[in-house]
Amino acid sequence: MADFGPLSSLSYHGGVSAPLSDLQALDAEAAREAAARRLQRSVVSEARRASDLEGGAGAASMAAGLVPGAGIVDVLGLLPDFKGGYQPSFGRNLLSGNYRDAALQTLGLGGDIMLATPLAALGVAAKGAREAARIPIAVGDMRVSTRFPTAVKATEDPLRQHLSIGLNEMKADPETFAHNTSILSRAPGFRRLAEMSPDEAANAYINQARGNMQFLYENSPDVMKTRAPLWYEGANRISDALASRWGVPRQSASAALAALSPQKDWFMNATLGERVGDIVMANPRATSDMEAWIRSQPKVMATGGEDALRAISGKRLDQLGPKDAALFVRAFDEAHNTRNYRSILPEGDFGDWITTQSGDPSKVAWGTFGDIQKAVGAIQSGGDMDTISRLLGEKHKVRSFYNNIEVPNDPRFGDVTADTHQVAAAQLRPLSGASEAVIQHLASGGPAGSVNSRSSAITGVKGTYGLVNDATRQFAEDVGLLGRAGQSATWEPVRELFPAKWKTAKNNAAVDDIWGAYDRGDIPIDQARKAIFDLAGGIGTPEWARRGIAAIAPLQGSTYR
Repeated sequence: MADFGPLSSLSYHGGVSAPLSDLQALDAEAAREAAARRLQRSVVSEARRASDLEGGAGAASMAAGLVPGAGIVDVLGLLPDFKGGYQPSFGRNLLSGNYRDAALQTLGLGGDIMLATPLAALGVAAKGAREAARIPIAVGDMRVSTRFPTAVKATEDPLRQHLSIGLNEMKADPETFAHNTSILSRAPGFRRLAEMSPDEAANAYINQARGNMQFLYENSPDVMKTRAPLWYEGANRISDALASRWGVPRQSASAALAALSPQKDWFMNATLGERVGDIVMANPRATSDMEAWIRSQPKVMATGGEDALRAISGKRLDQLGPKDAALFVRAFDEAHNTRNYRSILPEGDFGDWITTQSGDPSKVAWGTFGDIQKAVGAIQSGGDMDTISRLLGEKHKVRSFYNNIEVPNDPRFGDVTADTHQVAAAQLRPLSGASEAVIQHLASGGPAGSVNSRSSAITGVKGTYGLVNDATRQFAEDVGLLGRAGQSATWEPVRELFPAKWKTAKNNAAVDDIWGAYDRGDIPIDQARKAIFDLAGGIGTPEWARRGIAAIAPLQGSTYR
């Protein structure tokens, strides 16, 4: 028998948790109230955890007040309070009777005047205010910046400052912003944006996308309204269970899951993450079956396969460099693990085996070796946040996905995982990863002749992502949800409205024709939305919502064993 190391002894409990009848038995109103209470408890709990980080923000606020010239900024009411606003001005403090702070402000102003000439002080004050406005990342904070500037001329440090992505961040590079808003009108339903200024086009896009999400949410089944907002709490539960099994910090597990997410649905994403972690922590020795699989792969053999075989032969995984380790993980899984994998429920439990339309077991498919390499690095990182942040790369979606898994109830920045389906929700159209709007959103680059979005290495802004991000945040605020919950509450219904088998060329064109009628002014937008809804047959009930389904707790089971 081959020596797989500790992997051979891994075992899983066969017990299952109770069916989700507690939610299903409630009437719609009671279910919504239960979900609201659960969300409130989560936010309160996360706020308590976040309070440990207040020292970092408080220290930064104090330091900002000591920057030369900050006294002038403080008197004018332009000193940030690190909560999204500004500290009161000298005049406001006087009017409200806050004489102590007003007196301190005059001392600060006097100190600045004594320090240098007014002109120099104003220059330094402006610089100090800009620096102070960037909220520092405190020790122990598990959130990563969702922008990652890389240019030498970049003025922001994503490893030391909390950076976000949205409309305001897109506007920081006017030329790139102008281009990215100019291509929005290419999408059916948004033709009128062609005659608008960049600001007008961006806001019109956000408002219409927000309305489309509202329509999806209002027309989704009650069970979806109740449970779809829980997807990231469920992902956090899975990450926590995997981290516990592997003996690593949870942020390492969350980063591995996020790194493996490109072009993968959540079910496949989760099983790939589990497989990588199991193999890395088991640290098995290479087998002849692994070598046989490598030799059976023409693309691998054509790109240094013989060298890789020599490097891997007879070795354990921890004896290899990052590139060879990624190939090792893939080869081990292909040679020794089942191709089958389970569905996942919003709360994080594992469901039934995934099957094809014909009823046969579905087979897991790996992404790139680069993604595997990042996942291995995350698991081996020891939870070091600088290492994890770099491994997550520059894409907003992957970085936001990590945040939503690791800190799903963080109320500070409204991070949103805006993937292909979220663009479909924003435009109320059946889209895929190859759709022009999605390519422009993710800045993934289309084939020759495509009209692509632009990105900025100075600001770290990629494509049109920030617009869907803001639209989702605003919709979520409208219905009383966190940004990530608003995303999953619309991601789920748009997938059910436009299932993969429905997205034929004929149906896609029919939807675009309806939006064309709206573009011409033939029908109002509400009629267009309703016509698309009726054409697609309405929003179905997801598989995970069927009655009597049993759920395997992630601490007790596996996605593939």
